[in-house]
Amino acid sequence: MAKNDEMNSLVSGMIFLQDEVKNECFTFTEAEGQKYQDDEQQNYPRILVSIGSGVSIIKVDSKESFERVAGTMIGGGTLIGLANLLLHTSDFSKIQEMCRKGSNANVDMLVKDLYGSSHDGLEGNAIATSFGKIASFSSDELKNK
Repeated sequence: MAKNDEMNSLVSGMIFLQDEVKNECFTFTEAEGQKYQDDEQQNYPRILVSIGSGVSIIKVDSKESFERVAGTMIGGGTLIGLANLLLHTSDFSKIQEMCRKGSNANVDMLVKDLYGSSHDGLEGNAIATSFGKIASFSSDELKNK
């Protein structure tokens, strides 16, 4: 089995999609929101985010030039590991089903929890800190969530 460089493969895949699939790449501004590029548009730099067992954020300056600019070890592997530990399943379909039944507002601290509403350009429903509400839950409260 041949080994390929992961970053080269990710960027090559992004370039293939932007060249071959209509409405695959977009720009985003606060004023205009999400705006798909025209077929002839090849705006650079671009940001490519790869979410796998961790997350990589890659700045693509051109088809030939890119660099990994940030990332985190928290990604899909963390989700599956926590679900297996806490929910006793590593089946992604089951995890998705559970997520649709609940609300993150029960456990995540939101901007509106801190300020009463939106604040300083942040929407009230934006997450201020993941799992922030459960930090102060008692054992009994956690069992009922």
